[in-house]
Amino acid sequence: MKKYMVLIASLLCLQTAQAAFTQLTVEAESVAGGTITSDARASGGSVVSRSADGIYVWWLTDTSTMSTGSYSVYARIALNSRSISQASFGPAIFYGTTSLPASAITVTNHEYAWVRVASFDLTQIGSQLRVSDWSQPGLNIDKLAIVKDVTIEAELATSATIVTDAAASGGRAVTRSTPGNYSWWLPATSELQPGDYIVYGLLASSDGAAHNFGESVALDDVASEIFSVNVSSTGYQWVQLNSFVYAGGAQTVRIGDYSTEKLKLDKIRLVRRTPYERMSGAQALYAAGSAALGAREQVVFNGVPNGLSALKDPGRVSIVQANATTTYAYFRQELTPPGTSNYVYQIYMASSTDGGKTFTVFPNAVIQLPTALGSVIKAYDQQVTKKADGSYYMVFEGVLSSGCNFSSMSASSPDGVNNWVVKNVPVCTTGVSSLGASVPNYYTDVETNAEYIQWGTIDDTTKTTRRYQYPLANGLFQGQLSFSSAAQIQAYAFPQAAAGTWESNNNSAGNVIYEDGYYYMVYDGSTDYVCNGRWGLGVRRSNIPGTISSWTKSAKNPFITAVKTDSCWVQYPDIVRLPGGLYVYYQNTEANYGTNMTIFRHRIIPN
Repeated sequence: MKKYMVLIASLLCLQTAQAAFTQLTVEAESVAGGTITSDARASGGSVVSRSADGIYVWWLTDTSTMSTGSYSVYARIALNSRSISQASFGPAIFYGTTSLPASAITVTNHEYAWVRVASFDLTQIGSQLRVSDWSQPGLNIDKLAIVKDVTIEAELATSATIVTDAAASGGRAVTRSTPGNYSWWLPATSELQPGDYIVYGLLASSDGAAHNFGESVALDDVASEIFSVNVSSTGYQWVQLNSFVYAGGAQTVRIGDYSTEKLKLDKIRLVRRTPYERMSGAQALYAAGSAALGAREQVVFNGVPNGLSALKDPGRVSIVQANATTTYAYFRQELTPPGTSNYVYQIYMASSTDGGKTFTVFPNAVIQLPTALGSVIKAYDQQVTKKADGSYYMVFEGVLSSGCNFSSMSASSPDGVNNWVVKNVPVCTTGVSSLGASVPNYYTDVETNAEYIQWGTIDDTTKTTRRYQYPLANGLFQGQLSFSSAAQIQAYAFPQAAAGTWESNNNSAGNVIYEDGYYYMVYDGSTDYVCNGRWGLGVRRSNIPGTISSWTKSAKNPFITAVKTDSCWVQYPDIVRLPGGLYVYYQNTEANYGTNMTIFRHRIIPN
């Protein structure tokens, strides 16, 4: 028989006169049923694993600090080998001696992520609660958490018809005889903590025919797009609806709908996507926008490259953490011969030992021009990535002396400083000179290792600049997408923003960072498709980044906006994790016009 183990778990229970947010969290190694092993990626440096089918965890906790209601169980979990594609985790939940329903789930992620592994209804308190499992080998369990869901009875809605229904959990439900609002709820924010929530509705069709329920979430009275779902079952079923990110503080939350008649709604439930932890930096930026930004800091570049009389405007800057004490910055410099309009740029770099605030410029260009691939004659607007093996990949905008015009090119270096070699032109433009694959950035899916390149293309026909994403099936250094008009690449285009919005005609430069299950993209945008209009910076995210339609924009965009409306004053954002935290760098020529002091940064403050 399994020996009971002593447990000390952390309990977060924020009490108010109305309701409480309740969460219990425990390190898996303190309730281990399997083998405890070291893992530097784990929160406590240790995880629980198994080499054969069996029990990973055996968590016994008292329910006296809990209240009745619906709860979710989460595990911070990962597959422990890239050779394993999936493994089953089978939770078992008991209240006293009573088994509560739970089903096995399939784990497919190799990077640690919080996974909702079970849910249960606690109808009484006082006895011991046990969370255990019987699962396949090949998993690492880092932490466990139990979080109380936020459940709202439908009859608490405003602007709805309440009917008696014995099939409903509380004996009453909300319905309508004409299209309109079934629900208009203001959940008690005392029951919420900052983070991601998923909205569920317990719905039924009153006549067995399909009827549409369209739900929306308004944060600080800014409503999301309506999420629509057809419901035809006459028995009540939980249906997943919208999702939202709660920023905390004084932010208000309102859940409403506009739906067809003949539906019955029993309950609304808000379920956390992950347990409450201090918001990651990127999540905080997505949730709170400018409110998540720390003080603006000037980024200083000291020194002058060889052959130049002075350091010029760095333009787009790409920041990379080289090691524990050194940060690299890559930037462009204009080398245009005096008296000519044939703009020529080269890429340079600098290093910092003060956390990325003050940089010393290296004397020589990273890529000497002209260089390989039929003679690269211009190179600029770079983005650099440090790979797991210590090598560095670069994408940049460049021009060949023949063949490819303003195109996205790639290069690599063994250490980020020396022996940079241009390898490929993954996106080649061959049309009119105004057409380009400009300001590229590159990222990799941490789970699948799929590689992607993004860029911006000006379209003089539609007078828009759009952002594109192309899957690099053969990697960054092989294969090529070639086009001579924007019409040929619309399958790779991000949707253009609606007319009248801050980014209605321009959506181009940026980069992508992975954090806690999501990919976050910062980007610049404008009301004008070239260097005019009002410019700003925004953020979007996705948990399936290869699907362009999955990228959703923050409701708090833009998080930085230029004051003037007559030039591209604010642009080129770069989001990067440094030892001091998560930062967003960007160019702001409005602040110090006519100087080389145009690069600024903000630390993103987690909630």
